[in-house]
Amino acid sequence: MQLPLEKMCTSWNFPSTINSLTQVSYWVILVLVIGFAMSSPISIKRPSCLSVAAQRTLRLSNCFGALVLLTASTGLAAQDVFEPDGALSFKLGETDVYPSVRIDYLQNSNAFLTPSNPTEAADITISPELNWVADRRLVTLLGTYSGNYNSSSEEALNYADHTLSFTADAELSSRKHVDATLSLNFGHEDLGLELTRGNADENSELVQFTNIEGLASFRYGADQARGNVTAGLNLQDFGYNSRRDVSAGRGFSLFEPFAAFSYRLGGDTRAVAELRFATVNFDNKDRDRTDLTLLGGMNFAATGKTGGNFRVGLVQSQPDLASLNSQTELVLESVLFWEPTSFSRFTLSGTRTLDNEGSSLVSTDAVSAISNRFRLSWRHEWSSRLSHTAFVQSFMLEQACPNRNSDRVLGSIEFNLQIRRWISVGVSGRGWNGEYADCPGVTNQELDFERTRFGAFIRATL
Repeated sequence: MQLPLEKMCTSWNFPSTINSLTQVSYWVILVLVIGFAMSSPISIKRPSCLSVAAQRTLRLSNCFGALVLLTASTGLAAQDVFEPDGALSFKLGETDVYPSVRIDYLQNSNAFLTPSNPTEAADITISPELNWVADRRLVTLLGTYSGNYNSSSEEALNYADHTLSFTADAELSSRKHVDATLSLNFGHEDLGLELTRGNADENSELVQFTNIEGLASFRYGADQARGNVTAGLNLQDFGYNSRRDVSAGRGFSLFEPFAAFSYRLGGDTRAVAELRFATVNFDNKDRDRTDLTLLGGMNFAATGKTGGNFRVGLVQSQPDLASLNSQTELVLESVLFWEPTSFSRFTLSGTRTLDNEGSSLVSTDAVSAISNRFRLSWRHEWSSRLSHTAFVQSFMLEQACPNRNSDRVLGSIEFNLQIRRWISVGVSGRGWNGEYADCPGVTNQELDFERTRFGAFIRATL
């Protein structure tokens, strides 16, 4: 019997991953390497920012799907922070509203992610966003709406996604801190991935879902106290709205209380121990389970050039179905950043967790599939007007046969030119490669794919 770490190392196909990176993202990796080597300063005009309290306000985004954007169930891990990027707001009472809209034109080389005879498509995507900020020193509120409206030359690729979120952050006293987040997402899966892999060209109806997430936590202890304690609750309800032929029984709800203790080791470093207990109930009751997770790690305050957090531990998953054995796996959560200069930032994020969103198409004796997500990104401001963002991202899914392990690698780069304070234009390019491992003793459908996508965009704010 393999230990969790041994199982992880033997099930990942590292040569395959390197080959995928070479095929798809070598040019993005080159850009990242050049960035690490850069040391000469460039004159930068920094955009204006919100107050320190408003910058502390967190935005909740959904899923790695559109791209990683890491969500930690404890609220202790780093999350995205809303920044106005120099944009102006209009007043709504004593609060600020920041509207923006982005329009992309994209050329897609493989619309349905087929292994052969790819279908090309041209897309126009309109992405409005509205951020409402109320900053009252000890209490900060943030409400966000973001939408994605896509019109494609392939009618099956038309969609309208919406995300609403609300975050509250309050300092009740020097030792008591409360935060809460609620998010509602109406989204879809990319055709040719997850539940539609291998059959998107035959049935091109989108798999649509509704995802509701809530998180609340209470911390006792001052920011600089030797020790402090956090307790909270994480809730999620995930359900599919279409394609019952592939999504039946895969919706789920999650109830997860957690507690954490942190101890200050130095001025900017805290050691953290955390315990979580999750109950996961699926529409298909045979998949119900309970998870006990123990994590240890560190928080690094954003002082100087580095910051972030790191967690590693074990999760024991106990299925409700008596015929299934319990499963113990290594888990990981991490977000780390490095700023070699004031105008350049590298971020490395990664997670290794149990997969709940129904990626396994066939039931097996395994309790759950294992999801591994890693992303390295680099944002650099070349001048007060020109900047770029580049990243390399990997998603590996481990599951028992006849389900097949998959390894998907994505590389992307985007250049942004600020023409005026309120308007910017840019170009983007990305390459995507997917490989699926074969299962012995069964007929394995060809599922490997490649995709490239290039486009231009315009973005407007106040």
